[in-house]
Amino acid sequence: MSIIKPYTAEADIEGNRLVTFGTEEGSVKAAAAATDVVIGRTCFCGAVAGTTVDIDHGRYGEVKLGGTVARGDELTAGADGCAVKAESGNKIAGIALEAGVKDDVIYILMK
Repeated sequence: MSIIKPYTAEADIEGNRLVTFGTEEGSVKAAAAATDVVIGRTCFCGAVAGTTVDIDHGRYGEVKLGGTVARGDELTAGADGCAVKAESGNKIAGIALEAGVKDDVIYILMK
């Protein structure tokens, strides 16, 4: 089940990206570090700064990869909101449901 909620994009955000809270109430930005708390994903279309962006808070969806992952790998946020394989101590955003390489869009199960 998808739970879509509108937010204001704090900066330009591309589609299928992991997001975290922005600095202002009701805003989001691309999650760009393994320490970011991931709260959802942008849908297939992103948004430009200052406009509304729909964030999917559901458990199942698509995300763009920032590196190579195997099915079952735990994922975290990398550059520009792309998902990358998590390392020990990283905040976990979800689990890869399929394998992929950088720039692929794959299905994940959000944590």
